[in-house]
Amino acid sequence: MKPKQFLTEEECRLIQPALNREGCFSVDDIQERLHWKQAQAWTSGDSVAVTEVFNHPLQRVLNLWLIGGDLGTILNHENDVMEWAKKVGCQSAQMSGRFGWGKVVPENWEKHAIIMKRSL
Repeated sequence: MKPKQFLTEEECRLIQPALNREGCFSVDDIQERLHWKQAQAWTSGDSVAVTEVFNHPLQRVLNLWLIGGDLGTILNHENDVMEWAKKVGCQSAQMSGRFGWGKVVPENWEKHAIIMKRSL
């Protein structure tokens, strides 16, 4: 499995709920980041995951950013995405999401921190 640099209209529809929850990016913003290789799209059937690589001073980290579609399909492709991340030099992976994700992610993911937001 290789990352894509463009999402179809249907694939955009699948990540729209995640974009709506965050309220910081539009579909056009995601398409632009994909185009400029600032993010990667992983698609399979009725699922989409968008990742980005953070280059921190001490390590490179894969961030699972936006996820939408069929949970089973997404989880089935986790190993493919992690192998790609290793090939591009990532030492770890991270994700944030709704509280419900804590119940369904595989055991090898540990709860590390929480993210809290407030409006200004």
